[in-house]
Amino acid sequence: MNNNDNAWTDALDHLYGAVGKPELWTVALDSLCELLNAHSALIFTPCPQLLDMPHHWSSRYSPETIKDYLENFVLEDPYNVAASSRGLFKMGLVVTGDQLVPMSHLKKTRFFNDFSIKHNQGQLLASLPFWVDNSHDLPAIVLSFYRPVHHPAFLETEANLLNKLLPHVQRAWLLHDQLEKYKTLNSALTSALNQLSHGVMIITPKGAMRFANTSAKRFLSDIYLSELKNKKSNRIGLPASVLDVMAIVAREKISCKKVLLNQNEEWFIVAVSIKNLSHLQEEGDSDDVVVWLTKNDQKCKTSIDLIAELFNLTLTEGKVLESLLKNQTPQQISEMLGVKISTVRSHITALLLKTNSNRQQDLIRLASSFTFL
Repeated sequence: MNNNDNAWTDALDHLYGAVGKPELWTVALDSLCELLNAHSALIFTPCPQLLDMPHHWSSRYSPETIKDYLENFVLEDPYNVAASSRGLFKMGLVVTGDQLVPMSHLKKTRFFNDFSIKHNQGQLLASLPFWVDNSHDLPAIVLSFYRPVHHPAFLETEANLLNKLLPHVQRAWLLHDQLEKYKTLNSALTSALNQLSHGVMIITPKGAMRFANTSAKRFLSDIYLSELKNKKSNRIGLPASVLDVMAIVAREKISCKKVLLNQNEEWFIVAVSIKNLSHLQEEGDSDDVVVWLTKNDQKCKTSIDLIAELFNLTLTEGKVLESLLKNQTPQQISEMLGVKISTVRSHITALLLKTNSNRQQDLIRLASSFTFL
Protein backbone atom coordinates (compact mmCIF):
# COMPACT_ATOMS: atom_id res chain seq x y z
CA MET A 1 0.00 0.00 0.00
CA ASN A 2 1.31 3.43 -0.98
CA ASN A 3 1.20 5.16 2.39
CA ASN A 4 4.14 7.53 2.10
CA ASP A 5 3.98 11.22 2.91
CA ASN A 6 3.72 12.28 -0.74
CA ALA A 7 0.68 10.07 -1.38
CA TRP A 8 -1.00 11.41 1.77
CA THR A 9 -0.28 15.02 0.81
CA ASP A 10 -1.46 14.47 -2.76
CA ALA A 11 -4.70 12.91 -1.50
CA LEU A 12 -5.45 15.89 0.77
CA ASP A 13 -4.50 18.39 -1.93
CA HIS A 14 -6.87 16.77 -4.41
CA LEU A 15 -9.61 16.35 -1.81
CA TYR A 16 -9.70 20.02 -0.79
CA GLY A 17 -9.03 21.05 -4.39
CA ALA A 18 -12.41 19.50 -5.34
CA VAL A 19 -14.35 21.83 -3.02
CA GLY A 20 -16.76 23.80 -5.19
CA LYS A 21 -15.56 21.96 -8.32
CA PRO A 22 -17.71 18.87 -8.97
CA GLU A 23 -15.60 17.87 -11.98
CA LEU A 24 -12.55 17.42 -9.73
CA TRP A 25 -14.09 14.88 -7.34
CA THR A 26 -13.07 12.11 -9.74
CA VAL A 27 -9.44 13.22 -9.38
CA ALA A 28 -9.82 13.35 -5.58
CA LEU A 29 -11.29 9.85 -5.41
CA ASP A 30 -8.57 8.50 -7.73
CA SER A 31 -5.99 9.94 -5.34
CA LEU A 32 -7.71 8.30 -2.35
CA CYS A 33 -7.83 5.00 -4.26
CA GLU A 34 -4.09 5.17 -4.80
CA LEU A 35 -3.47 5.83 -1.12
CA LEU A 36 -5.74 2.94 -0.04
CA ASN A 37 -4.71 0.60 -2.88
CA ALA A 38 -8.33 0.40 -4.06
CA HIS A 39 -9.58 -0.32 -7.57
CA SER A 40 -12.45 2.19 -7.55
CA ALA A 41 -14.40 4.47 -5.23
CA LEU A 42 -17.81 6.11 -4.90
CA ILE A 43 -19.28 8.79 -2.65
CA PHE A 44 -23.07 8.85 -2.80
CA THR A 45 -26.45 9.15 -1.09
CA PRO A 46 -27.79 5.59 -0.57
CA CYS A 47 -31.41 6.17 -1.56
CA PRO A 48 -33.14 5.16 -4.84
CA GLN A 49 -35.33 8.28 -4.63
CA LEU A 50 -32.25 10.54 -4.52
CA LEU A 51 -30.61 9.68 -7.83
CA ASP A 52 -30.51 13.41 -8.57
CA MET A 53 -28.32 14.01 -5.50
CA PRO A 54 -24.60 14.56 -6.09
CA HIS A 55 -22.79 11.26 -6.69
CA HIS A 56 -19.07 11.25 -7.48
CA TRP A 57 -16.96 8.31 -8.56
CA SER A 58 -13.37 7.48 -9.45
CA SER A 59 -12.26 7.15 -13.06
CA ARG A 60 -12.47 3.32 -12.95
CA TYR A 61 -16.02 3.33 -11.61
CA SER A 62 -18.87 3.11 -14.11
CA PRO A 63 -21.75 5.59 -13.63
CA GLU A 64 -24.14 2.80 -14.60
CA THR A 65 -23.05 0.86 -11.50
CA ILE A 66 -24.57 3.32 -9.01
CA LYS A 67 -27.80 3.41 -11.04
CA ASP A 68 -27.99 -0.40 -11.08
CA TYR A 69 -27.24 -0.55 -7.34
CA LEU A 70 -29.78 2.07 -6.25
CA GLU A 71 -32.53 0.78 -8.52
CA ASN A 72 -32.10 -2.97 -8.04
CA PHE A 73 -29.86 -3.96 -5.15
CA VAL A 74 -29.74 -1.37 -2.36
CA LEU A 75 -32.51 -3.08 -0.32
CA GLU A 76 -30.95 -6.55 -0.53
CA ASP A 77 -27.32 -5.53 -0.12
CA PRO A 78 -25.95 -8.03 2.48
CA TYR A 79 -23.59 -5.36 3.79
CA ASN A 80 -26.50 -3.01 4.50
CA VAL A 81 -28.51 -5.78 6.16
CA ALA A 82 -25.59 -6.74 8.41
CA ALA A 83 -24.77 -3.13 9.35
CA SER A 84 -28.42 -2.38 10.11
CA SER A 85 -28.95 -5.49 12.27
CA ARG A 86 -25.83 -4.65 14.30
CA GLY A 87 -26.63 -0.96 14.67
CA LEU A 88 -23.56 0.15 12.74
CA PHE A 89 -25.17 2.92 10.71
CA LYS A 90 -23.51 5.74 12.64
CA MET A 91 -21.64 8.77 11.37
CA GLY A 92 -17.90 8.17 11.36
CA LEU A 93 -18.14 4.41 10.81
CA VAL A 94 -15.26 2.75 8.93
CA VAL A 95 -15.58 -0.97 8.23
CA THR A 96 -14.29 -3.63 5.85
CA GLY A 97 -16.56 -5.99 3.94
CA ASP A 98 -15.26 -9.05 5.81
CA GLN A 99 -16.19 -7.42 9.14
CA LEU A 100 -19.79 -7.20 7.94
CA VAL A 101 -20.25 -10.35 5.84
CA PRO A 102 -17.68 -13.15 5.42
CA MET A 103 -16.84 -13.78 1.77
CA SER A 104 -18.03 -17.39 2.09
CA HIS A 105 -21.53 -16.12 2.96
CA LEU A 106 -21.47 -13.28 0.42
CA LYS A 107 -20.80 -15.69 -2.47
CA LYS A 108 -24.12 -17.46 -1.79
CA THR A 109 -26.20 -14.30 -2.43
CA ARG A 110 -27.81 -12.97 -5.61
CA PHE A 111 -26.13 -9.66 -4.79
CA PHE A 112 -22.70 -11.25 -5.19
CA ASN A 113 -23.48 -13.16 -8.39
CA ASP A 114 -25.58 -10.51 -10.18
CA PHE A 115 -23.91 -7.34 -8.93
CA SER A 116 -20.50 -7.75 -7.27
CA ILE A 117 -18.97 -9.86 -10.03
CA LYS A 118 -20.58 -7.84 -12.81
CA HIS A 119 -19.29 -4.52 -11.46
CA ASN A 120 -15.91 -5.59 -10.01
CA GLN A 121 -16.99 -4.92 -6.43
CA GLY A 122 -16.10 -8.08 -4.54
CA GLN A 123 -14.04 -6.47 -1.75
CA LEU A 124 -15.36 -3.49 0.22
CA LEU A 125 -14.00 -0.76 2.47
CA ALA A 126 -16.77 1.61 3.52
CA SER A 127 -17.24 4.70 5.67
CA LEU A 128 -20.11 6.99 6.65
CA PRO A 129 -18.92 10.62 6.48
CA PHE A 130 -22.50 11.73 7.26
CA TRP A 131 -25.51 9.75 8.39
CA VAL A 132 -29.15 10.65 8.97
CA ASP A 133 -30.05 13.38 11.49
CA ASN A 134 -26.57 14.89 11.38
CA SER A 135 -26.09 18.39 12.79
CA HIS A 136 -25.28 19.81 9.35
CA ASP A 137 -28.69 18.84 7.91
CA LEU A 138 -27.03 16.89 5.10
CA PRO A 139 -28.48 13.73 3.54
CA ALA A 140 -26.72 10.48 4.43
CA ILE A 141 -23.43 10.09 2.58
CA VAL A 142 -21.52 6.82 2.05
CA LEU A 143 -17.91 6.66 0.87
CA SER A 144 -16.99 3.21 -0.47
CA PHE A 145 -13.82 1.72 -1.92
CA TYR A 146 -13.79 -1.49 -3.96
CA ARG A 147 -11.53 -4.23 -5.27
CA PRO A 148 -12.45 -7.04 -7.70
CA VAL A 149 -13.48 -10.41 -6.23
CA HIS A 150 -10.14 -12.08 -6.98
CA HIS A 151 -8.16 -9.35 -5.19
CA PRO A 152 -7.24 -9.59 -1.49
CA ALA A 153 -9.64 -8.16 1.07
CA PHE A 154 -9.03 -4.74 2.66
CA LEU A 155 -7.02 -4.99 5.86
CA GLU A 156 -7.39 -3.32 9.24
CA THR A 157 -4.37 -1.10 8.46
CA GLU A 158 -6.23 0.30 5.44
CA ALA A 159 -9.36 0.80 7.52
CA ASN A 160 -7.27 2.72 10.08
CA LEU A 161 -5.86 4.91 7.31
CA LEU A 162 -9.34 5.70 6.03
CA ASN A 163 -10.36 6.51 9.59
CA LYS A 164 -7.59 9.14 9.68
CA LEU A 165 -8.75 10.50 6.33
CA LEU A 166 -12.42 10.67 7.28
CA PRO A 167 -12.36 14.06 9.11
CA HIS A 168 -10.81 15.60 5.98
CA VAL A 169 -13.44 13.96 3.78
CA GLN A 170 -16.20 15.29 6.05
CA ARG A 171 -14.75 18.81 6.07
CA ALA A 172 -14.22 18.89 2.30
CA TRP A 173 -17.71 17.50 1.57
CA LEU A 174 -19.36 19.96 3.94
CA LEU A 175 -17.50 22.91 2.40
CA HIS A 176 -18.35 21.61 -1.07
CA ASP A 177 -22.03 21.26 -0.21
CA GLN A 178 -22.20 24.76 1.28
CA LEU A 179 -20.42 26.31 -1.68
CA GLU A 180 -22.64 24.52 -4.20
CA LYS A 181 -25.76 25.70 -2.35
CA TYR A 182 -24.39 29.24 -2.28
CA LYS A 183 -23.64 29.11 -6.02
CA THR A 184 -27.15 27.85 -6.75
CA LEU A 185 -28.73 30.51 -4.53
CA ASN A 186 -26.51 33.24 -5.95
CA SER A 187 -27.35 32.16 -9.50
CA ALA A 188 -31.07 32.17 -8.73
CA LEU A 189 -30.82 35.57 -7.01
CA THR A 190 -28.81 37.09 -9.86
CA SER A 191 -31.28 35.71 -12.40
CA ALA A 192 -34.23 37.12 -10.45
CA LEU A 193 -32.58 40.54 -10.02
CA ASN A 194 -31.68 40.67 -13.70
CA GLN A 195 -35.36 40.26 -14.59
CA LEU A 196 -36.33 43.37 -12.61
CA SER A 197 -37.25 46.42 -14.65
CA HIS A 198 -35.38 48.69 -12.22
CA GLY A 199 -31.72 48.80 -11.29
CA VAL A 200 -30.28 47.40 -8.06
CA MET A 201 -26.69 47.97 -6.93
CA ILE A 202 -24.61 47.38 -3.81
CA ILE A 203 -21.78 49.91 -3.45
CA THR A 204 -19.02 50.20 -0.86
CA PRO A 205 -18.42 53.52 0.97
CA LYS A 206 -15.36 54.06 -1.26
CA GLY A 207 -17.49 53.84 -4.40
CA ALA A 208 -16.59 50.30 -5.47
CA MET A 209 -19.53 48.44 -7.01
CA ARG A 210 -19.98 45.01 -5.40
CA PHE A 211 -23.04 44.04 -7.42
CA ALA A 212 -25.25 45.48 -10.14
CA ASN A 213 -28.05 43.79 -12.03
CA THR A 214 -28.44 44.17 -15.80
CA SER A 215 -30.86 47.09 -15.53
CA ALA A 216 -28.56 48.95 -13.14
CA LYS A 217 -25.62 48.64 -15.53
CA ARG A 218 -27.73 49.95 -18.40
CA PHE A 219 -29.12 52.83 -16.32
CA LEU A 220 -25.65 53.73 -15.05
CA SER A 221 -24.39 53.96 -18.60
CA ASP A 222 -27.27 56.24 -19.62
CA ILE A 223 -26.86 58.45 -16.54
CA TYR A 224 -23.11 58.76 -17.04
CA LEU A 225 -23.42 59.59 -20.75
CA SER A 226 -26.08 62.19 -19.96
CA GLU A 227 -23.80 63.83 -17.38
CA LEU A 228 -20.93 63.92 -19.87
CA LYS A 229 -23.19 65.42 -22.51
CA ASN A 230 -24.36 68.13 -20.09
CA LYS A 231 -20.81 68.62 -18.79
CA LYS A 232 -21.85 67.73 -15.24
CA SER A 233 -19.03 65.25 -14.82
CA ASN A 234 -15.53 64.71 -16.18
CA ARG A 235 -14.49 61.83 -13.95
CA ILE A 236 -14.31 58.09 -14.49
CA GLY A 237 -16.34 56.03 -12.02
CA LEU A 238 -19.83 56.26 -10.59
CA PRO A 239 -21.99 59.08 -12.00
CA ALA A 240 -22.13 62.25 -9.92
CA SER A 241 -25.86 61.76 -9.36
CA VAL A 242 -25.22 58.42 -7.65
CA LEU A 243 -22.36 59.83 -5.59
CA ASP A 244 -24.59 62.70 -4.45
CA VAL A 245 -27.19 60.39 -2.91
CA MET A 246 -24.47 58.24 -1.34
CA ALA A 247 -22.97 61.31 0.32
CA ILE A 248 -26.34 62.09 1.91
CA VAL A 249 -26.70 58.48 3.11
CA ALA A 250 -23.45 58.90 5.03
CA ARG A 251 -25.29 61.47 7.19
CA GLU A 252 -28.89 60.20 7.04
CA LYS A 253 -30.71 56.89 6.78
CA ILE A 254 -31.93 57.31 3.27
CA SER A 255 -31.47 59.55 0.26
CA CYS A 256 -33.77 60.15 -2.70
CA LYS A 257 -33.02 62.17 -5.83
CA LYS A 258 -34.75 62.94 -9.11
CA VAL A 259 -32.65 62.83 -12.27
CA LEU A 260 -33.83 64.11 -15.64
CA LEU A 261 -32.20 62.43 -18.62
CA ASN A 262 -32.44 63.28 -22.29
CA GLN A 263 -34.89 66.08 -21.47
CA ASN A 264 -37.83 63.67 -21.11
CA GLU A 265 -36.83 60.70 -18.93
CA GLU A 266 -37.35 61.18 -15.21
CA TRP A 267 -35.55 58.69 -12.96
CA PHE A 268 -35.44 58.26 -9.22
CA ILE A 269 -32.22 57.33 -7.42
CA VAL A 270 -32.73 55.97 -3.91
CA ALA A 271 -29.82 55.03 -1.64
CA VAL A 272 -30.04 53.25 1.72
CA SER A 273 -27.29 51.95 3.98
CA ILE A 274 -27.48 48.15 4.37
CA LYS A 275 -27.37 48.58 8.15
CA ASN A 276 -30.83 50.17 7.85
CA LEU A 277 -32.19 47.26 5.81
CA SER A 278 -32.43 44.32 8.19
CA HIS A 279 -33.43 41.85 5.45
CA LEU A 280 -30.27 42.62 3.44
CA GLN A 281 -27.64 42.86 6.14
CA GLU A 282 -26.19 39.47 5.18
CA GLU A 283 -25.56 40.71 1.63
CA GLY A 284 -22.61 42.91 2.56
CA ASP A 285 -20.77 44.95 5.17
CA SER A 286 -22.93 47.25 7.24
CA ASP A 287 -21.39 50.37 5.66
CA ASP A 288 -22.26 49.26 2.11
CA VAL A 289 -25.06 51.13 0.34
CA VAL A 290 -27.95 49.71 -1.68
CA VAL A 291 -28.93 51.92 -4.62
CA TRP A 292 -32.16 51.64 -6.61
CA LEU A 293 -32.52 53.32 -10.00
CA THR A 294 -36.13 53.51 -11.12
CA LYS A 295 -37.80 55.17 -14.10
CA ASN A 296 -40.86 57.25 -13.34
CA ASP A 297 -42.97 55.18 -15.75
CA GLN A 298 -42.37 51.93 -13.89
CA LYS A 299 -44.38 50.12 -11.25
CA CYS A 300 -43.41 52.19 -8.19
CA LYS A 301 -46.06 54.86 -8.74
CA THR A 302 -46.35 55.86 -5.09
CA SER A 303 -43.97 56.43 -2.23
CA ILE A 304 -45.48 53.42 -0.44
CA ASP A 305 -44.64 51.13 -3.38
CA LEU A 306 -40.98 52.10 -3.24
CA ILE A 307 -40.75 52.03 0.57
CA ALA A 308 -42.34 48.56 0.60
CA GLU A 309 -39.74 47.29 -1.84
CA LEU A 310 -36.82 48.93 -0.07
CA PHE A 311 -37.71 47.66 3.39
CA ASN A 312 -39.36 44.36 2.45
CA LEU A 313 -42.77 45.37 3.79
CA THR A 314 -45.81 43.15 3.54
CA LEU A 315 -48.94 44.39 1.75
CA THR A 316 -50.68 45.05 5.07
CA GLU A 317 -47.66 46.84 6.53
CA GLY A 318 -47.67 49.09 3.47
CA LYS A 319 -51.35 49.92 4.02
CA VAL A 320 -50.70 50.71 7.69
CA LEU A 321 -47.80 52.99 6.79
CA GLU A 322 -49.86 54.75 4.14
CA SER A 323 -52.58 55.38 6.74
CA LEU A 324 -50.05 56.73 9.24
CA LEU A 325 -48.84 59.19 6.61
CA LYS A 326 -52.45 60.39 6.36
CA ASN A 327 -52.39 61.05 10.13
CA GLN A 328 -54.83 58.25 10.88
CA THR A 329 -54.78 56.78 14.40
CA PRO A 330 -54.31 53.07 15.13
CA GLN A 331 -58.02 52.90 16.02
CA GLN A 332 -59.01 54.37 12.67
CA ILE A 333 -56.64 52.01 10.85
CA SER A 334 -58.04 48.97 12.68
CA GLU A 335 -61.58 49.97 11.63
CA MET A 336 -60.48 50.49 8.02
CA LEU A 337 -58.69 47.14 7.81
CA GLY A 338 -61.25 45.27 9.89
CA VAL A 339 -58.70 43.97 12.38
CA LYS A 340 -58.05 44.38 16.10
CA ILE A 341 -56.16 47.45 17.25
CA SER A 342 -53.54 45.14 18.79
CA THR A 343 -52.91 43.75 15.28
CA VAL A 344 -52.36 47.27 13.95
CA ARG A 345 -49.89 47.97 16.75
CA SER A 346 -48.05 44.76 15.85
CA HIS A 347 -47.76 45.98 12.26
CA ILE A 348 -46.43 49.34 13.48
CA THR A 349 -43.83 47.54 15.61
CA ALA A 350 -42.79 45.52 12.55
CA LEU A 351 -42.50 48.75 10.53
CA LEU A 352 -40.24 50.29 13.17
CA LEU A 353 -38.00 47.22 13.20
CA LYS A 354 -37.75 46.91 9.42
CA THR A 355 -36.97 50.60 8.90
CA ASN A 356 -34.66 50.75 11.93
CA SER A 357 -36.76 53.57 13.38
CA ASN A 358 -36.92 54.20 17.13
CA ARG A 359 -40.26 55.98 17.22
CA GLN A 360 -43.37 56.36 15.09
CA GLN A 361 -42.38 59.98 14.37
CA ASP A 362 -39.05 58.74 12.95
CA LEU A 363 -40.91 56.28 10.75
CA ILE A 364 -43.19 59.01 9.36
CA ARG A 365 -40.25 61.37 8.82
CA LEU A 366 -38.38 58.68 6.87
CA ALA A 367 -41.43 57.82 4.75
CA SER A 368 -42.04 61.52 4.07
CA SER A 369 -38.71 61.71 2.25
CA PHE A 370 -40.41 59.80 -0.57
CA THR A 371 -43.21 62.33 -1.09
CA PHE A 372 -41.72 63.39 -4.43
CA LEU A 373 -43.29 60.27 -5.96
